[in-house]
Amino acid sequence: MRTERPQRAPRPAKDVALALLARREHSRSELSLKLRQRGYAKDDIDAALNELVERGYQDDSRAAEVRISSGLRRGHGPQLIRAKLSIAGLEDGQGIFDTDIDWLAAARELLRKKFGELPAEGAKDAARRSRFLQSRGYSGEIIRKALRSA
Repeated sequence: MRTERPQRAPRPAKDVALALLARREHSRSELSLKLRQRGYAKDDIDAALNELVERGYQDDSRAAEVRISSGLRRGHGPQLIRAKLSIAGLEDGQGIFDTDIDWLAAARELLRKKFGELPAEGAKDAARRSRFLQSRGYSGEIIRKALRSA
């Protein structure tokens, strides 16, 4: 026979949100969604998130900075990073994205790491490299410049 476990008292929304933030930075909208999925009421979620923002535990601009720097370390281009920010409910309104990031140099370095120092050998190889950069979120203009200078 199975014995039933005693039910625990539900954790306050603020505690759950704080535990989520302890793992990694989350945007306000991500936290709100995760708390809704766990069955918390909208009023409880709003109160918890407002308190976390007031105390400085949650900050959308900080979450955006973390996403951008993580994307750069992974070799993601501006379009992919913007898309991931949008999915997370973050906007680049603070101008974080417009810092002195040299996207052309990042694309060249990514090509060098993936394909080595030699330039593309023919149209087929150039198309392959172009698709690679495109899948990483680089624009056509940056891809053309990177392939010409590689």
